[in-house]
Amino acid sequence: MLLANVTTEDICYDLGCNDGRYCICAAKEYGARAVGIEILPEAASKAQRAVMDEGVGHLVQILEGDLMETSVAEASVVFIYLLPRGMGEVAAKLERELQPGARVVTYLFSLPGHNPVKEIVVPVGRSSREESSFNKLRLYVMP
Repeated sequence: MLLANVTTEDICYDLGCNDGRYCICAAKEYGARAVGIEILPEAASKAQRAVMDEGVGHLVQILEGDLMETSVAEASVVFIYLLPRGMGEVAAKLERELQPGARVVTYLFSLPGHNPVKEIVVPVGRSSREESSFNKLRLYVMP
């Protein structure tokens, strides 16, 4: 979220939110509203419980469903950690729905058809393989 300069004015979406940690962080650390979209019922339930446990239910909404069938038009920041096979479809969706200037942060995989404005290596491991190009955050700004 630091990479995207999240503020209280932002509405952050996490596409494939799993346990909701990005949404919770956006709310707790930055006071931003956040929406997590998760297709797996168990993960969506776990994320919702975590949101309540962390006391950010007034700022975070977890939606159970297919991210391709859910509008992201209100998002000013989108976080994506998906496999490459889904990124092309997601990129087209973001191009259709997001306003110019919206920020998109990807983890590990790039957003097809877009050049990042910033890229950082995430220091998660001790070996050279773990610190390779596979552990990157990329920031994109939608045209």
